[in-house]
Amino acid sequence: MKTSSVRIAAIYWPITSVGGIHSELHYYQTEARRVGDRFDVIRSFNIPSLGAGMFPTVKRMRGGDTFIDLDGYAGHHPSRVAESLKFLRANYDALFFVSLVPHPNKQYGFEPQFLPLFTETRLPKVASISDGYWVSYAEWGRLVIPTLKKLYTGCEAYAIPLRNEGIQITVRPRPFVSDPAALVIPRSPKMLTVWTHQWKDIKGIIPFLKVVPKIPGDIELYSTGIRYFQYRGTEIWKHAICHDYFQGFHGQGKAEYYGWVPLEKMPAIYRRAWFAVGLQGITARKQNISLFGGPVSDPRMIYSGGSYNNAETEALYYGSVPVLHEQVLKSDLPKDCILTVKRAEELPALIGSKEARDFVLDPRREKRAREWVSSYHDPVRIYSEMKEALFS
Repeated sequence: MKTSSVRIAAIYWPITSVGGIHSELHYYQTEARRVGDRFDVIRSFNIPSLGAGMFPTVKRMRGGDTFIDLDGYAGHHPSRVAESLKFLRANYDALFFVSLVPHPNKQYGFEPQFLPLFTETRLPKVASISDGYWVSYAEWGRLVIPTLKKLYTGCEAYAIPLRNEGIQITVRPRPFVSDPAALVIPRSPKMLTVWTHQWKDIKGIIPFLKVVPKIPGDIELYSTGIRYFQYRGTEIWKHAICHDYFQGFHGQGKAEYYGWVPLEKMPAIYRRAWFAVGLQGITARKQNISLFGGPVSDPRMIYSGGSYNNAETEALYYGSVPVLHEQVLKSDLPKDCILTVKRAEELPALIGSKEARDFVLDPRREKRAREWVSSYHDPVRIYSEMKEALFS
C-alpha cells in the first residue's frame, strides 16, 4: 500500500437528498487530513457550463433538500469531459465515487454521460452504494463496476440486490469522527425528543408527525425534505408544530421546528436530547413494479431489512437514545443501546415510561453506546482500508 500522502477526489453526483452523503464525506475528509492526505469533494454533473477546477474556498451548495460542502468541480457533459479528465489526472492519485452512479431521471437525463470518468482514466477507483434503490440505476451500475478496485455499501440490506445478481460488494461501516468539545454539553433537564432525519416517506416522518401531540416532554424537529413542503400548513402540521423557525408556518402544537442545520451543530442537539426518533422502514411494503422492463420488488422493502443512518451513529455517540422502527434489529446496531417500536402509535407510551427514562439516564448504556460507535465506525480503520484497496 502507498504510505506517502495521497490525493483522493471524492466524486459527488448531485442528488435529491444529500444529507447522509455530506456527513460521510465530512468524516472521510477529516480523517484523511489528519494523516496528511488530500481528500477533495468534487461536484460532477452533465451540464455544458460546468468545466473543471477548484473553488477559492469551500463552497456550501444545496444538494436537493439539504446542503453539501464542495472543494471543486469536474463536469462530465460531452463538451467538457476531456477537460475534467485532464484535471483529475493532473491533481489526484485516486477516485472515490461516494454514490456509484447518477440516477437516470428527468433532471439528469437517460444517457450515461458520466461513463468516461470510469472508463477513460487509469486512476484507481472505489465506489459506494449509499441507498436501497439499486434497481433504479442497476443498468448503469453494471457498466462501471468492472472498472472498480472495490465496491462498498454501509449495511447488509443494501448489498442484497447486488449479491442476488452475483455482484461482489463489501459491507463496511461508514466512518464517524467525534467532536470531543460537544461532550461537555449537558443533557436537557426536561425530557427532550428530537427528529433529525430527512422529511421523506421512507424515514417515517408522517407517522411520527401524527403522534407528536401525544408524546410527553419537549420536542424539536430538524432537517427538511419534500414532505415538509407538502404538509406545512395542513391540519396534521398545525396539531404537531408550535413554531416553525425555518419558514414561518406556525401551528398550535407543541413541537419546535428548526429546518436544516449545519452538520457541525448536530452534536449539541444529540447531547441535549433524551430520545432521537427515526422510523426508517416503517412505511416499507411489497409491491411489484417494473423498471428497465423487468418486475422487481419495491426497493422500500430493502429498508425493512436492517438499515440505519449516520443519525443513529451520532445519537449513540453523543448520548441520546435512538428510538427506531424494529427493522433495525436486523442491523449491527447494539440492541442494548436502542429502543424500538413496531408502530408509531407506540411512541408516546414508550417515551413516557419510567423504564425508558431510566434507560436514558443509565451511564452504562451511554458508555457502551460510545464504545460501540468508536470501534465499529472507527475512521482510522475504515479510511486505512479504503487506501489499501486503492493502492495495494
